[in-house]
Amino acid sequence: MSTVLPERPAVSAPLSTAAGSHPTPCPVWCMHRGDALAHNFGPTMTPHWGVPAVLDGPFHGVDGKGNLLQVELYRGDTGGELAEPTLYVRESGDELSASEVDLLIARLKSFTAQVEFLRAQMG
Repeated sequence: MSTVLPERPAVSAPLSTAAGSHPTPCPVWCMHRGDALAHNFGPTMTPHWGVPAVLDGPFHGVDGKGNLLQVELYRGDTGGELAEPTLYVRESGDELSASEVDLLIARLKSFTAQVEFLRAQMG
């Protein structure tokens, strides 16, 4: 005698992105940091990070706190909407728009000129 099991309803697959894929495409400058799953915060948020630009201090590596400044491109997409990229300043946590980055560059050039002037006075 055989037993007939009742039919179970079909189970649909969850609506999620496959491992290593993202709800929004990565920009050209995006870096996965070696962990594609950490790159994706679920179906509603996809952070994209670029390769950081680092300004090291003169004693970088001695105490582990040698970075004077670190900036990187960031875009935090929500859902399927692509956000505007910002420049994330790692030490302060600020996000700068394109016009604010232009101001930062001008200020960095001025700061560099001031440091060069101070260095010249050192002899």
